[in-house]
Amino acid sequence: MPGPVVLASCQRTFAVTLKPSSFGFTAFLGALSALPAFSIDMNLPGVPAIERGFDASPGHGALTLSLFFVGFSIAPILGGPVADRVGRRPTLLGGLLAFTVAAIACAAAPSFAALLLFRSLQGAAAGVCVTMPLAIVRDLFEGTEARHRLSQITAVVGVAPLLAPMLGSWAMLIEGWRTIYATQAVAGLVLVSVVAWGLAETLPADRRQDLNVQRLLLNYGAVLGSREFLGFALVYALGFGCLFAYVAGSPAVLMRSIGLSEQRFSIVFGVTSLSLILGSLVSARLSKAHVSSRRILWACLLLMTVGAVGALVMAWTGQVHLVTIMPFVAIVVFCFGLLAPTATHEAVRPLPHMAGAAAGALRSLQMLIGAGASALVTVLVSHFTAAMAMASVMAASVACAVAIYIALLWWPERAVKRKL
Repeated sequence: MPGPVVLASCQRTFAVTLKPSSFGFTAFLGALSALPAFSIDMNLPGVPAIERGFDASPGHGALTLSLFFVGFSIAPILGGPVADRVGRRPTLLGGLLAFTVAAIACAAAPSFAALLLFRSLQGAAAGVCVTMPLAIVRDLFEGTEARHRLSQITAVVGVAPLLAPMLGSWAMLIEGWRTIYATQAVAGLVLVSVVAWGLAETLPADRRQDLNVQRLLLNYGAVLGSREFLGFALVYALGFGCLFAYVAGSPAVLMRSIGLSEQRFSIVFGVTSLSLILGSLVSARLSKAHVSSRRILWACLLLMTVGAVGALVMAWTGQVHLVTIMPFVAIVVFCFGLLAPTATHEAVRPLPHMAGAAAGALRSLQMLIGAGASALVTVLVSHFTAAMAMASVMAASVACAVAIYIALLWWPERAVKRKL
């Protein structure tokens, strides 16, 4: 059995191969960022089976998504400052191990209430992990290079919605919906191995923050007191809320209303997700061309408005078919892929000395709004058609994002220019 010196030597050797400039490093950060999408989208084909298995009312299976987001929204608030104190690597190891254990518990859940509890714990663990890529990029890169890296990571994240539903439907062929969570546990173990053997610490000792209640409150006060952070973070979070209204509503719209099978649903959902990858690739090209962040965001919000309103019109008039409503959804997904790297970079950019706390606050806002959007879709399904519920929440999220952009970013910038 190898001794500690040999193991440490192996770890250092492997860590050197995972260089920040390599594709493997970007792919790894993308995989971490995709953890929530993987955990959610892989679950989508199993929602009707979970409802049948626990004799839950139709639509209540979406609570496995909402409760995941509740846990996800809380954890980054603590995970970010912990990473600012002890470093990115030990925080990741703890978060990924907790994610793996929670996934195993979901696979063995004896009741629907237990499944919801374990899903919230799994979401909390994923919330700690997904905070780290943004903080790591902020540790290592600046300016255009940071935006370019975030665009590449978003492209990798876009693969998760493409593959996860198909993996979920294939996993169900083995032992039903429980195999979905067993597969997620295996993925968690793989990421634990990569962190343990291939990730070097990116936060220097001289940039670490003390971890106490007073410092925590001061840091979050500074983060939330930044108009730029709040503006860009809320625009990003509301864009995510629009996207997640589609994610939460898609099983009911595509499988119940349109009548697709679980396998065809996975294919359609995956094809739509290609728009996210395309949007992130366009974002990477625009960042290399030094196109301003605000021009990108303004164009994204206008296009997202077109997509969300178009989907709402189709739902309102009863034209709910693949060829009528899904092109508008694809526009929304494309715009989020384009918006996400720019908005996240601009939110964290002014706060390099507390990147972990800023990333935690951003992810928390993202997941709170995502959880609210998915829960609202679930509530509205009881009063309207699934397509109306989904499209209404999408349109409302975009409208709020446009209002926030104008109030916190566009109008103050115009006021400064008028004074000059």
